[in-house]
Amino acid sequence: PLELAMMSTVSTAWIACWLLLQGLVGSALAATPGGPPPGACAGPEACTREASEDEPVAVLQARHSVAAAGAEVGSERKLNMTGEDYWATWQKQWSATTGYASNDTEIDAADPLSVPCTQDGMCVLQGLGQIKNSLLMKPTLPTEEQVTAACPQGKDCTPSAVIDINKHGAFDGSAQGFYHRLGICYNAPYYYAKACIASGLSPNARAVVVTPKVLRGQTCEEIGYQRWPAFYADPFYGWANNVSLFVSWGTIEWVPFVYLIGACQPCVESLMLKGWGSQWREKHPQCDR
Repeated sequence: PLELAMMSTVSTAWIACWLLLQGLVGSALAATPGGPPPGACAGPEACTREASEDEPVAVLQARHSVAAAGAEVGSERKLNMTGEDYWATWQKQWSATTGYASNDTEIDAADPLSVPCTQDGMCVLQGLGQIKNSLLMKPTLPTEEQVTAACPQGKDCTPSAVIDINKHGAFDGSAQGFYHRLGICYNAPYYYAKACIASGLSPNARAVVVTPKVLRGQTCEEIGYQRWPAFYADPFYGWANNVSLFVSWGTIEWVPFVYLIGACQPCVESLMLKGWGSQWREKHPQCDR
């Protein structure tokens, strides 16, 4: 029966996800000597200054030159994993965890995100493709015009962030450094952040955020979360809404996120069996813009 199969899948999911992220953490924390090779930027800030702040992909790709050279984006610790390494590991383990077999040929052949999917299988491929492209630092982002068109008339679509204050340091300055930004951070339009994420309406957000707080007019990047590894414009929430997910500690902070999603039956169903959020959005039309 489907229910028993899903229970088995979810049980396997959280175990496999935990082992996956343990492996990623072990690889990511391995130090690599030396600095960037000749021709690379002197550091993340230097790379960012060379890219236009009006072009988020350009900024992301500029920072990629540092990450590819071995420097972790947003900290002084060195990494020896590239986007390709992250994707290859993620794809293999995600397929084993969920029972969904896919490959790069299938994912790359999927319709572009600008084309709304009409079949659950295509929606799943688009979702996996966006994870791949985010890890490779070339996510498909909606244009400013597409984001504006997705904003319902009369709604406040100010770019905002949802943080988990249960895992976030106090705003009085008593928490310093890394410990000031723990947990997941969502970028989303203000109305969407309140109605669909902080409200607990999304099964995925409900599983990973304990005490949500919406910061109107601020983005995750602006308050110090890392630009990579991250998940940009998650089509689960409607691609044009540009809902993106960030952490501040890099790979090690994705451990609890993947564990909680993999152990959440409604989350796995909504992603892999119900069109990567398409059926969820149909059920909640206020989140389907």
